[in-house]
Amino acid sequence: MIPILIGVSVFIFLYFIITISIYSYKMSKDHEVIKNEANKPFILNSNDKAINTYTTINVEFQKILIQIVTEQGDTILSEPKRVSSFLSDLAREVPKPQKTALIKSLENGFAKTLKGVPEPELNICKQKLAQKLNKEEGLELKLCEETLELLATVLFGEGKKKKDILTCVQ
Repeated sequence: MIPILIGVSVFIFLYFIITISIYSYKMSKDHEVIKNEANKPFILNSNDKAINTYTTINVEFQKILIQIVTEQGDTILSEPKRVSSFLSDLAREVPKPQKTALIKSLENGFAKTLKGVPEPELNICKQKLAQKLNKEEGLELKLCEETLELLATVLFGEGKKKKDILTCVQ
């Protein structure tokens, strides 16, 4: 009986040691990646891609979103989960932060808010919503602004799209 207890105890001890070793190894690897990314200079030339910053909404993403709204109607913008499933099928090449920013803005009801805003107040509204998305979701402000521009383009067309949102930044 005692040899069995000793064997089980040794097995449990080794299991915990191995589990802790694997966990600490994974954490150290993650830390190295973060450290290397932080120390790496950000140089963007024709051969490089920006990994952590997305400064322009993909034109293909805009076309896909317009296609979804055209086929499903603009009421789909009040259903973020359905939009997310369409995007996962149709927009595989679109960077994840752009899709995330759009889904978060839909979850917050920004499409409905933009629809109810008079045209003269649209710029101020987009800026406030972008700042809210930035503050509440922790997304880059530039990405939030571009997401709201995309949403306005999908809702209203090209006419109301480019209304110099950057002049509102305080």
